[in-house]
Amino acid sequence: MNKLQKVYEAAKECGAGAFLFIDNINRRYLSGFNSSAGALVVDKDGGTLFLDFRYYEMATIKQSKGLLAEGLEVVLQEGSLFGMVCDLLAKKDVKKIAVDGKKAEALKEKGIDSRDFVLGVRPEHIELGGGLNGTGDV
Repeated sequence: MNKLQKVYEAAKECGAGAFLFIDNINRRYLSGFNSSAGALVVDKDGGTLFLDFRYYEMATIKQSKGLLAEGLEVVLQEGSLFGMVCDLLAKKDVKKIAVDGKKAEALKEKGIDSRDFVLGVRPEHIELGGGLNGTGDV
């Protein structure tokens, strides 16, 4: 089982259909790609990494060389990042998501109702062997 599959299993255990990572440290650890902006959605199909034009081309090159996480799709952000994430979640019929705890407030500020996501998922729920451990709420 790879990292993305483990994350999805943890999300399921919390009653969520997907896990949203906005924090760049968590995003980098799970995807294998370092960027200062973007979002990673992990669901039953793997991961979808949304990146803007500054990072998209480099990520696709790294992906073609097998340097990114297995099961990861790289998507060019066009327009609103949160709009694209919401569109993906709607397309996959995801009703609840888990969100990196440090970034949940940003979602509230964007008008996303807190009843639509699961909070309090902690690193110890996801045994990946590093990366997320010790980063506070995931």
